[in-house]
Formats: sequence, C-alpha cells, structure tokens
Amino acid sequence: MPRFSEDGSRFAFAVRRVDGKQIVITDGAAGPAFDQIDTLAFSPPGNHLLYTASRRARHYAVLDGTQTDYDAVALSAFSPDGDHLALSARIDGHWAVSVDGNKATPACEQCSQLALSRGGKHLAFVCERGQHQVAVIDRDEGTVYDSISTVAFSSGGVAAYVAIRKARTVVVIGSAEIAEFDSVLTPLIFDGPSSLRFLALKNGEFFREQIKLEK
Repeated sequence: MPRFSEDGSRFAFAVRRVDGKQIVITDGAAGPAFDQIDTLAFSPPGNHLLYTASRRARHYAVLDGTQTDYDAVALSAFSPDGDHLALSARIDGHWAVSVDGNKATPACEQCSQLALSRGGKHLAFVCERGQHQVAVIDRDEGTVYDSISTVAFSSGGVAAYVAIRKARTVVVIGSAEIAEFDSVLTPLIFDGPSSLRFLALKNGEFFREQIKLEK
C-alpha cells in the first residue's frame, strides 16, 4: 500500500521487479534494489522518509536515500517534529538504540517500543522481560509491569504511560506512579508542556483526570 505524508504532498510505495528484487518509489523516483522491503514511513511533517530493508545477510535503514547497514533492525521512531530519528538495531553483535546515527544507549534484545521527544533530547524504549515489561527513559530503568501502554512525551520532554500490574492500572509520569485505577479509558492527552488529561474508571465511577507536570 502507498504511504503518504501527513499533508498529502509526498508518497512512497514498494514494488517487486521482474527479477524478484524490491525497490521503493518515492515521489516518482526509484531507489536501490533489495531482497526485501520491511517497513516504510514518513516523519510526522513529511520532511523525511525512512524505510528498512534487507539484502543477502545484511539489514539496512534508508533515510532520504542514504543507506546504513546493520546486523539487524528492529524498531524506528521519529521525533514529533520529524527532525530526529531513533533506531533500535544490532551493531557488531550487540543491540543498541541510536539517535541520529549516534550509538548512544545499550538496548535489550526484545524491545517493543521506541519513542523520542520533540527536539530529540529524550529517549524512551520498552524492554520485554519474560512475561513482563519495563520502560527505560533516558537510560533510567523503571518498575517492572505486566504490560505498558504507549510511552509518550509532552512537548516539554516529560514521559508518561499507563501500566498494568496484577490487574491494577497505574499512570506513570517519569518513574513515579501518580494514580491507580481499575482502568484508563482514553490515551493520555498532553495539554502543552504543563499538564495531561485522561478518562479513568475506579470502583464503578468515571473520573476525568487532569494532572500537572513538573520538569
């Protein structure tokens, strides 16, 4: 299926040639040939295109036509402004998360989420630990939970997520559990850099929560 930038001004899609190789067509121009195209995405504003691919035993991240090869590529995430890219990849036999091409943070072998803040200053990823999950935010490992929802950053760089442990749901800001509910019914919505809001259920009652953020 074709991928379009948010404003609809750009498009890209993968096709398989008669020789069995795959290429990506971006805004009408053909890219290099690979054995397999795996993922394909524009940055949020549409100013960059990233796709991952494989050729023989090597794996590649192709950003705006520039290829970088790895042992393997797992996940990728643009910052909300589209100017920065985080990539979870195996490099020289070890998993790491690179930001803008810099191998900065060792990562777990099973990484299920990756997120960057606006401006690329803050990094979060979620590691699988058997039947459990743990969030790592700016190299600081948090509490182990049964499951963790999508980790998101406020525009001011504060991380927040919803986690479940023993059938109880908690809202976590940074590394602190700030509230416990039976369930959280909506995504965490940031109101600028200073607060977030969500709808939750506790003891059969609905609550519309708004929480101030501190940086």
